[in-house]
Amino acid sequence: MRYRPKSYRFTGEWLENFGTPEVGSKWLVWGPSASGKSSFVMQLAKYMTQFGRVMYVADEEGINAKSLQIRLDRHEMHKCGHRFVVADETSLADLIAVMSNPRSASIYIFDSWQTMNFTYEQFRGLCKRFPKKTMIWVSREERGEPMGNSARKAKYDCDVKIYVKGYAAKCLGRFTPEAGKEYVIWQEGYVNLGKGI
Repeated sequence: MRYRPKSYRFTGEWLENFGTPEVGSKWLVWGPSASGKSSFVMQLAKYMTQFGRVMYVADEEGINAKSLQIRLDRHEMHKCGHRFVVADETSLADLIAVMSNPRSASIYIFDSWQTMNFTYEQFRGLCKRFPKKTMIWVSREERGEPMGNSARKAKYDCDVKIYVKGYAAKCLGRFTPEAGKEYVIWQEGYVNLGKGI
């Protein structure tokens, strides 16, 4: 029997912009500061709770940051209940211990690549160790690319690549149904900044 990978059954604008990514896919989201990246990641996290438990590792801001609390309230993340959990900054060893628990989350968001000091080897190690976990890395931007050699190198290994700029997210990954299509994160900001990317 031919193996058929399990995919997320996205609908609506998520399907139109991001297709049907596989369960266990690896994502990279990057973009300049104040571009809507943090809001997009929160919208994505909320949507993904339909498919599994999501752990958001808030290493860059920290769990007690006012900016994070405002964003959690704005997107009404409390409505996700136990399917969404925020973790504070953590070491790679602690992260592996958490992910190894059979009852742990199935979807992880690491924010950010730079503050967690990920190396390419650590990235590959996590991918190989947890092939069934969906992992989403958030990266700072440098001249239109993920910041740093390790993040840029990892970009080519990721299944879903999303560039955020001007309150729009453009998917450059393998599951994109229509090249060039933009997901609008915040309509007013998108229009005021000249309609996205």
